[in-house]
Amino acid sequence: MKMVFKILLKIFSVVMCIFLFTILNLYLISYNVSKTINCDNITKIVQEIDIINVLEESNPKIITSLYDFAHNNNIDEEIINKVINSYEVKSILANYCGNIVNSLFYGNASSKLIPDELIDKYSKTFDQVLKEVKFPIAETQKEKFMDEVKSVVDNIEKIVDEYKQIPSQLESNNIKTLQIFLSNNFRNTLLIIMIISVIIIALLNYSIYRFAIWTGITTMLASFIYLLLGIALYNIISIFNMKFISATIVDIVKSNIAMPILISGLITLGIGVLQVIYYKVVKRIKTD
Repeated sequence: MKMVFKILLKIFSVVMCIFLFTILNLYLISYNVSKTINCDNITKIVQEIDIINVLEESNPKIITSLYDFAHNNNIDEEIINKVINSYEVKSILANYCGNIVNSLFYGNASSKLIPDELIDKYSKTFDQVLKEVKFPIAETQKEKFMDEVKSVVDNIEKIVDEYKQIPSQLESNNIKTLQIFLSNNFRNTLLIIMIISVIIIALLNYSIYRFAIWTGITTMLASFIYLLLGIALYNIISIFNMKFISATIVDIVKSNIAMPILISGLITLGIGVLQVIYYKVVKRIKTD
């Protein structure tokens, strides 16, 4: 009977470790997604997008028209590229896209893209760039350019609106579930559950140290998943060629997506190793 009882305790310990493994993975997924998919990271990525390439793919006629304007007015194409890829304009777009992400994933209020604001930024940037290169231009020529810019802004607004429709295409229950999954309250709840699970495993083993070998191995197994995932992402991103995005985006993705996953994997591995060491040390002391 005593042997059966011990076997049952071992079975319950295994079940609790599997449960702990699942909860720990949920915690790590929630943590990593919340740290990688956020307003700041999306803002950085959008700021690196080459608007010229995006427009060439979506509506080549707009770029052709812009370059025709440049040729007819003896303006270098590089000036047009510099104006269209204006940092100020991309900052507006980046903040807007970042707010969309915050709205979808975290339930924050979404901002509204104002076309007139983009046109105004383009107008000021055009004046500034021409001033830097000391290229005089008549007011009528600028008006023609701004007409072209309005087509650019209309196309940008159309592209952005397509992405903005993504949240509305998802069921409200799914969005709510996603927001809960990425919330701090959800992770705090998981943390409490993990602590309770460790206490239960310790009670099942009637020991202040034997539980550590169970939880330590469980934690190490979870860490290996994220270490492999982080290494895979880091290497894949290094050789990946993103069509619409400049080369610096690779470094942004590495530092803001791959590295956090690797770091969380290393921290989790460290916690697991410490638990196993604790078990070994206490066991040796008890034996001596």
